[in-house]
Amino acid sequence: MTAIGGDLIGGDPLALVGARCKACENFSFPPRAFCPACFSADKLERRPLRGEGTVFTFTVVRQAPAGHAVPYVLAFVDLHEGVRIMAQVRAEPEAVHIGMKVRAAFYIRTTDASSMAIYAFEPAPASMGAS
Repeated sequence: MTAIGGDLIGGDPLALVGARCKACENFSFPPRAFCPACFSADKLERRPLRGEGTVFTFTVVRQAPAGHAVPYVLAFVDLHEGVRIMAQVRAEPEAVHIGMKVRAAFYIRTTDASSMAIYAFEPAPASMGAS
């Protein structure tokens, strides 16, 4: 799962927040100070991302630092808006495949000192399969 700051998750219900360039309509995640496609700095607007996408590629992590359960799946996911992001897929490794439809899921992880919002992807319901 990927821990992120409050500026990357927003809304109710929670959603990934990216930026859309009004000049070229490119989406980016995380939001940036300028558009990575056309370099406009004053035409960006924050937008929630649908959080639905397709597994582009993935790997199964079988060795991790102490305190992390293995195995787990780490994938590049192509979101509906054209953004490719890397995150964990919460599914059995054998069930994950290239082209798999996934959606973002949000969790709150709490420690003694603080709590943070984290996101991962999970298999999408069959009804979300058509794009």
